[in-house]
Amino acid sequence: MSLTPNRRRVLTERQATSGWIENGVSGTNAISLADRAGEPGRRHYITSISGAFMPHATVAQSLSVTYGTGTGGQGGPTTVGRWALADKFAITFPVPLEVPEGERVRIQLNAGGEGITGYTTVTGFSV
Repeated sequence: MSLTPNRRRVLTERQATSGWIENGVSGTNAISLADRAGEPGRRHYITSISGAFMPHATVAQSLSVTYGTGTGGQGGPTTVGRWALADKFAITFPVPLEVPEGERVRIQLNAGGEGITGYTTVTGFSV
């Protein structure tokens, strides 16, 4: 989806007052989840995802972004992005990922292996 210049300006102005950060931490060899609950009448926009495996994973694991478990009635889950990662990572979206109105967004980093802890952070805003 491309944003018109006017819509992009309005979204940028609203980021200053509606921004949020969600964090996820796993135990050793467990999934790390960062969730943002759905809000009726509002859409979430994801601007970046970052994190790491400590110590680094020896095999790349999957990081996925899904929505579809909130109050918006979309059903779900719907995957909007998936990456393979084994160390520190930072993914920035020049045009934010848009989540449908009222839907919860979930960022899941699969388990990195025995003795490895996964960390995730997602930043965004809601309009």
